[in-house]
Amino acid sequence: QKIEVVTLKVYHKDGQEVSKLFEDDKDGYGYENGDYRMSTFDVEGSGNSLTIKQSVEGKHKVSFDYEVQFLGLPFTIKELSIDGKAQELSDHSAIRISSDFAEIELNGFG
Repeated sequence: QKIEVVTLKVYHKDGQEVSKLFEDDKDGYGYENGDYRMSTFDVEGSGNSLTIKQSVEGKHKVSFDYEVQFLGLPFTIKELSIDGKAQELSDHSAIRISSDFAEIELNGFG
């Protein structure tokens, strides 16, 4: 079954946190030859901001998007940028983006 969307639940934290997501073909031993994808998410939060940086290792290609859900934010989102480009925000609790993003930045007030 093809995965189309992977939900990432991102909780605000004052400070830093690291999470990882592993993906492969789910069949065989290709991961031993680098046919896998290990995404590392570095999350850093403060009173009025949240940054998520993704780094990827391995050569496995994925075709899914991420639905990123923002939980426990102590601020109202004023600005959202993905890979340095400002984005319109229609839903203040979640966004759907390409799994190839490098950085998400949220700034707000509250």
